[in-house]
This record gives sequence, C-alpha cells and structure tokens, in this order.
Amino acid sequence: GGLYGDGSPFSLNGPRLHEFLQEMDREVFARRDAELLTVGETPGVSVEQARLLTDQANRELDMVFQFEHMELDHGLTKWDHRPLNLVELKTNLAKWQYGLAEVGWNSLYWNNHDQPRIVSRYGDDEAYWYESATLLATVLHLHKGTPYVYQGEELGMTNYPFDDIDDYRDVETLNHFHEAVYQQRIPAETVLPALQIVSRDNARTPVQWDDSPGAGFSCGLSLL
Repeated sequence: GGLYGDGSPFSLNGPRLHEFLQEMDREVFARRDAELLTVGETPGVSVEQARLLTDQANRELDMVFQFEHMELDHGLTKWDHRPLNLVELKTNLAKWQYGLAEVGWNSLYWNNHDQPRIVSRYGDDEAYWYESATLLATVLHLHKGTPYVYQGEELGMTNYPFDDIDDYRDVETLNHFHEAVYQQRIPAETVLPALQIVSRDNARTPVQWDDSPGAGFSCGLSLL
C-alpha cells in the first residue's frame, strides 16, 4: 500500500539469480526423464535480463512473464487508474517482440488471476464488447511467443459490477480500501470506482457456462 516502502530491490533479480536457476535446472529438471516447461514470473525484468533468462544456451527458463504492458494504465499506483495510451501499448509490445526475436521467448497474455478482465480494461465491454474481445485475441495470438488463455477469456468475460466493499474477497483490495478510507481519510465513494476497474476479484468470478444461478459453474456457493 501507499503507506509502506518498496521492498522489490531486496527480492527481485538478485545477484545470484542466474546461478540458482542454473542449479535448479542441473540438479532437478535435467535429472528427470521428461520434457518439462519452465516459466518465470519476473516483475521488473528488463528485455536484456529476459533474454539471458530464456536463452536456451544458459539452461535457466523457457519463457518469462513480464508485466510492463499490464502497468500502462497505472498512475502512481495500480489504484490510480488512467486511460490506456494506444501508442504506449504498441511501443511496449514491439519492444518485447523485437527484444526477444532472435534469443529468448515471450509469454503472451492479457489475463490471469491477478489482472482484471482485459475486455473491460483495454476495450469497451458494452457497445463494442465483441469487437474488443476479437481484437485483443487477434493481437495476442498473432505475436511471436506462447499464448496463455485464462479461464473465461475465450468467452470474452468482463469485469463484474461490484458496488459495495462487502462484495469483495481479495485481500489486496480489502487492505487498500481500509488503508485509503480509514487511515488516509479518502471518501469511500472516491475509492470504490478504482476497485471496480482494477480489483483482482474481477478475474475470480465463476466461469460463465450458462445463465443459471452460479453461472452453471457450481450448484454450491462460489467465492464471489
């Protein structure tokens, strides 16, 4: 949250990262009689670092998940939402495509369990829902790399219209709300709109198999 420092310099891309990844490959994966795929979640990684991590000659990782294109609508924090700049998005995607074109490999994704639904986030989930979902899928699958399709993405699922803090379950969302409202004294009606856009709970609603109660996902009580 905004009241705390940034600990990432002490936990990301440490000086022995390559040593440890090579040891893991040598002592764990190389000893197994199987074809294995390794993917690194690498926030803050640069193109140059990603190239080293995924260069097959180094025997570290097969591909990386980086987050730059998922932070283009952030202001000072993820809760400070700003409209997406299309030129910035195109520039960023091109940087990673060209940067890992000859050596290394990209993970291609828009959605995962920590990201709001891309159709609502980078598209128009009302007037141009179909067009937005189709466009974003086309961009994803025509880039070089391995595409990841998150549950419900193939249906063009959208953000859920949460309208009360009691509707949320995500601990990050709840912590931010309580910090902003009760410690920083920001009005709740100012905080809630940002939660509707960027909360991780948007990615954690049941997959919509049909229009029955529980969306056909379960006859029981779902998390959200």
